[in-house]
Amino acid sequence: MKCTTVVYNQMIEDCKEIAIEFKRAVATERESLDPLNNEDDMDKMEVSADSLNDLFEKFKVVMGLNCKLDFFRDNDEEYGRYSEHNNAVYLPYCIGMDKENAIVEHMAHELYHAFQYAAICSPASYPCFDTDTIRHWEYEFHNYESGAKDIRQYLGQEIEKTAREFGKLIGGA
Repeated sequence: MKCTTVVYNQMIEDCKEIAIEFKRAVATERESLDPLNNEDDMDKMEVSADSLNDLFEKFKVVMGLNCKLDFFRDNDEEYGRYSEHNNAVYLPYCIGMDKENAIVEHMAHELYHAFQYAAICSPASYPCFDTDTIRHWEYEFHNYESGAKDIRQYLGQEIEKTAREFGKLIGGA
């Protein structure tokens, strides 16, 4: 199926609905917890790996992707990453402790990189993006600037700008 503008806009709306449902469920589970006054509640605050995988799978299906989800040891330098070599989204183990909207935002951001890469690999299937956009994304994938090297260069990359916008759009739904 081609990702026309209509299909793309519907994908965004579907992702927003998935996000709203996830955030509502997590907020409901967390609302009666008091981790500051009850140590047992601290563990209950964490979103389970099963719930994170379920959210990932729902987004992945709606976005027409076949990537996998994996986790990495937490660090102060990154909230997640996408590897086109492994076709995998990597999120930190501690992501389940984040606020609901942050979980959605980071996951959607990284999945958008997988979406961008799918467009790079099969541009004819993504007429919702013009040729120049896809070529620019491809250039940036091959000449990627990490935030550890140069934060301004990293933030200025189109692949990062559009992934941030998508993450905020879905996370803020």
